[in-house]
Amino acid sequence: MNKLIGFVTLTASLLAVGANAGVKEADTDTRAQAKYIPQRADDIAWENDKIAYRIYGPKLAVTEPTGSGIDVWVKSTQSMVIDRWYKAGNYHEDHGEGLDFYGVGHSRGCGGLGIWDGKELHNSGHWDSYEIKESGANRAVFEVKYAPWDIGGGRKISETRTFELAADSNLNKLTSLLAGDAGEVTVGIGIAKGPGGEIYQDKEKGILAYWQKADKNHGIIGCGVVTDPKNVVGFAENKLNHLILVRVRTGVPFTYYAGACWDRGCNAVASFDEWKNYLTNK
Repeated sequence: MNKLIGFVTLTASLLAVGANAGVKEADTDTRAQAKYIPQRADDIAWENDKIAYRIYGPKLAVTEPTGSGIDVWVKSTQSMVIDRWYKAGNYHEDHGEGLDFYGVGHSRGCGGLGIWDGKELHNSGHWDSYEIKESGANRAVFEVKYAPWDIGGGRKISETRTFELAADSNLNKLTSLLAGDAGEVTVGIGIAKGPGGEIYQDKEKGILAYWQKADKNHGIIGCGVVTDPKNVVGFAENKLNHLILVRVRTGVPFTYYAGACWDRGCNAVASFDEWKNYLTNK
């Protein structure tokens, strides 16, 4: 963890580390927040009044190298839940506020990316360093860096990515800067495959969307990615992911949007058509 020293900027209340470390609960007027969770293997979790997300950190990589996919926590309350759910430790069960029943594993989750070589997707590992830039009130913003990873052909690439989630939105704004000598690359932005479900691909609108098969206990999660259509070169899939393929140059930032909805959430999206319309009009 020494690599984090000097880069991490946190309030004093977030510096506690250890198995029983706590984090200060959000103020009642907070509508968006981001937090580093050292007591849960270096998770970074963020949420607003609609939905919550998390990514996995270096400590988890030691025991469970799941990588850089984006997890979804669905909510049926507008209040902030991160602190309570982590403290309780049983967020895979719904106790009246929502739960985590989204499957990430080694997939890209809901909007993670990799480098597509035409046959294979090359993914980064867990985040390497981070900085929370804004948390509280109406917006959560943080930056993570991913250490260089192999993208095939003896080439490596690294990434700096900024996550931004505004209140009242289901979608994260993600700005990625790739670094390396690869020049132009094809980025595959992914949505995890599930058993069954419906897929929607629209190159002209730059949209990839997925509507999961209903879970008999917890309902349906929809995921979506929206990007600039002029950079979209097509769609692909591998064993774990549906992918929208985007042409990107190293050293030039690019932005896309990714997020999820829940048909039982506080702004419930009841059908796939409603979700596609939301993404189209984001």
